[in-house]
Amino acid sequence: MDYGEFYGTRVAATPEDYVETGTFTPYAYALGISFSQKVSDRFSYGVHLQARNAESSERLGGARRRGYHRLPGLLIKKRKYEESEFALDVGAYYDFFYNGIRFGATLQNISREIPV
Repeated sequence: MDYGEFYGTRVAATPEDYVETGTFTPYAYALGISFSQKVSDRFSYGVHLQARNAESSERLGGARRRGYHRLPGLLIKKRKYEESEFALDVGAYYDFFYNGIRFGATLQNISREIPV
C-alpha cells in the first residue's frame, strides 16, 4: 500500500515554531498463503496466514524534548522505522439446508499488538 507523500516538520525557534524537514513516504506490504477445505456438503473452513511489513523513513531530530529547539547546530538525521508481524485469518461456513439459512463467521488479523 502506498500512502503517498507526507511533509515532515520539527519544533524550532522560528515565528511558526517549526521547520520543514522534507518529505517522506510510508508504505506497507503483505504476503500470504491460504488454505481452505470443504469438510462436507454443509461445512467448510479456511485459514490465511500473512506476513505484513510497514516501513517509513523520515528526517527527524531530537526536538521533541523541551528546549532542544534552542540548541545551535542541532543535528537532524535520517531514521528508518520498520515493523513486521505475522497475522492469521480464520473463517468457517455452515449451510443448514433449511429455508436457505446459512451461517458464516470470520476472525481476522489475529496477531500480537505492535507498540507505537
